[in-house]
Amino acid sequence: MRLVVADTSPLNYLVLIEQVAILPALFEKVFVPQIVRDELRHDEAPESVRRWIAEPPSWVEIVPAGRDSDDPALVDLDDGERAAIQLAVRIRAELLLIDDRDGVNVARCNCVIALPPSGLMGGYWKVVNKAQDAAIVVLKDTPENILKRITFYDIDSRPIQRNLTDREKRLHLRKIKGDITYFSHSFQRAHVSVDITGGGPDEAARKVKDRLTLAPSKERSQASDHPLGRMR
Repeated sequence: MRLVVADTSPLNYLVLIEQVAILPALFEKVFVPQIVRDELRHDEAPESVRRWIAEPPSWVEIVPAGRDSDDPALVDLDDGERAAIQLAVRIRAELLLIDDRDGVNVARCNCVIALPPSGLMGGYWKVVNKAQDAAIVVLKDTPENILKRITFYDIDSRPIQRNLTDREKRLHLRKIKGDITYFSHSFQRAHVSVDITGGGPDEAARKVKDRLTLAPSKERSQASDHPLGRMR
């Protein structure tokens, strides 16, 4: 299930134009912060919107407010936008439905874009290299650990459980090692390199956060000065 969070305005206008049914057609569930719900049922909200949120459909899940963030970037946003961004970060949402420009800019600063190993080459790099105030992080692990995390899919793109033979393991490990060697040169374009060997998702996230907190500005400057980092 894709995790989707909605701010007040998108829901408000979709209800007003009678197109809110498009959301359950696209997403199984939409998470709505309690503060957003309160804004939708405010006395000054349109009557049709107040009626809709009074008995929200089953695909809407109202989420109580969590601990308020001390992020200074959120201070100037209104309560609904701030709550929506905080909830999206808390539940690691894939999508945030928001239309305020300031909110969008803040949300962009709090997002993570995962790229394949080729993400710092070719067309990917042309886009990534134009990103402003973005930290480029390369995650490093052993071929054996990478193999353990690989998910296999059937012809209909459904994940399947597959037990590899010793021969298949050797073949996959050889391919992974080859990819690591092939992409190692482009990985030098990253601002930060983090070794997550043997760690789970939470530990890997902690290592990345700690690494970025230590000396991000210095390392970014070094990366931009690197001959590879100046390539176009």
